[in-house]
Amino acid sequence: MHTLLQKINHAGYDRYIIQPNPLRYDKDGDLIDDEHDPDAADLSDSDDNPWNGTRLEGSLLLLLLLLLVLVLLLLLLLLLSPRILAVVPPD
Repeated sequence: MHTLLQKINHAGYDRYIIQPNPLRYDKDGDLIDDEHDPDAADLSDSDDNPWNGTRLEGSLLLLLLLLLVLVLLLLLLLLLSPRILAVVPPD
């Protein structure tokens, strides 16, 4: 069976990753070696990360709030459906 996950050892724990982090290059196009250059490890990846400003906590909270509103609307629809579907005889 072929798997997409790769097993690595990080900080004494075996973990599964989908793929390793991509190689990093400086503004001149030279490869940055984080392991051998401690100054290069301090460089920020925030410019390269499109999800840098995304807060998962806020996104999850918003998703739960929308789910709650959807459930409440569904319950309201179920409570009102007998009245909506009821056939009123003409006078």
